[in-house]
Amino acid sequence: MLQREPTDRYRISAAVPSGPGMAKSRCPRQRDLDLDEFVSGVKGFHVALLQIDQGAFRAGGFQAHLGDSLLGTVRFERALVQTWTSPAQSITIAVRTTQAPALWQGSSFGLSDMLIASPEAEIELVSRPRFGIASASFPCHDFQRTAGLHGYSFLIGKNECILTKLPTAHAAREIRRAIQILISELQATRSEARDPMWERAKRNDLLHRTVLTASSGVPFRASEHNVERARVLEQAVAAIKERSADALTITDLRHVTGASERTLHYAFVEHYGLPPARFMKACRLNGARRELGRSVSQDAKISNIANRWGFWHLGQFAKDYRRWFGELPSETCRRYQAESRSKGTSMMRKYAISSADRIRTP
Repeated sequence: MLQREPTDRYRISAAVPSGPGMAKSRCPRQRDLDLDEFVSGVKGFHVALLQIDQGAFRAGGFQAHLGDSLLGTVRFERALVQTWTSPAQSITIAVRTTQAPALWQGSSFGLSDMLIASPEAEIELVSRPRFGIASASFPCHDFQRTAGLHGYSFLIGKNECILTKLPTAHAAREIRRAIQILISELQATRSEARDPMWERAKRNDLLHRTVLTASSGVPFRASEHNVERARVLEQAVAAIKERSADALTITDLRHVTGASERTLHYAFVEHYGLPPARFMKACRLNGARRELGRSVSQDAKISNIANRWGFWHLGQFAKDYRRWFGELPSETCRRYQAESRSKGTSMMRKYAISSADRIRTP
């Protein structure tokens, strides 16, 4: 966390990049994307999305480089478990942009909060429909230097993410507004037409604002009670992932974790907002969907894929799948097969994050 120190004493545990700054990139507006197209279009982050409510996936957003910094906004129309791995050699901050709630490690990620992540840190958010977020990633050495200029040192562990409680919602709103205004300006101008001096001034202004805002916050600390539930949850989720093809029961999870059914229920509801049985079904449906998307061969049998994910009644699987994703398993297969034929053998996703929804500043 940012701590006050003499200006000649500041440190950060992250590595300093040795290469040149990142090349500029512009993400043009596109149609609403399929979940996998969205994930493959995100730049800088590694992203995994688990859809936990029912309906067709929709999202809109925009990413752009401002000099050597990466800015982005996104809004999801579905409830999701989002797992983001932050860019290498960068400090990343994120603030909410909409009223839709979200949880970080079982705790509310509020409008007056800021997430701060070290390089390649895992950021898991459980978000409700219409959740929006804005982020900015700055090179570690510049974040460190700027903190030192203001008399702070940035103390954060390797691969660590911190939820910081800011003193007022206004502080987070100013950062959110600054990112959204910058992105709106970047959307309006092609990267090769931008004035490098303008980019440098805008980027430095945002960096200084971010450092000062982060320094005003207090890191959130989980209670011992939450730590115990986190242990139970970690063991349960690991078992679900390891035995993804099995239709595990609550009794199975109790044996794995040594926890009571009540403790398991509270752990899942606290962290994911849904009970363990529904979470397990979401994992199996999402897993089947990913495999249907990869199995673009005409020889791929939906029944075999359904069975591998613990669905033995094909009619019930089709019904549940359509309710969850807004299309039948066969429609998913046909759509991916059509895309495969149109793109030949490369299968490269050329779409960036959809920006069909214009970004609005509050």
